[in-house]
Amino acid sequence: MRQSLLVLGLLIGCGGGNDTTPVTELSDQSQQTLCENFLDDICANPDFEGFCDDPCIDTGCPTAVTEGHIDAECNLAEDGGPITAQDVEDCGATGDLGTCLSGGGCMFDALEEACSGV
Repeated sequence: MRQSLLVLGLLIGCGGGNDTTPVTELSDQSQQTLCENFLDDICANPDFEGFCDDPCIDTGCPTAVTEGHIDAECNLAEDGGPITAQDVEDCGATGDLGTCLSGGGCMFDALEEACSGV
């Protein structure tokens, strides 16, 4: 019993399940992990090859975090609510335009801002 609770706690703590935490409330390390996971997912989709071929985008997550681009771009969804980690994960996993436009696509903008001066 104790072991299954530990596993459940690790799954929840490591992003398993539906993470409704607003992106702007995540720690810097969690934002960077979310960004890197987003890139892994979205870059597995051939429709985003042009975006992912940019070497700056490929390594831009640390800069997007430290320069505050993730906080700035992932602040509010179109409906005025917070953009959650799950929104970003869903956008990356599906690459669906509607899903990304509802807020999770903010990670595209944050990475593009991080690379705009490069």
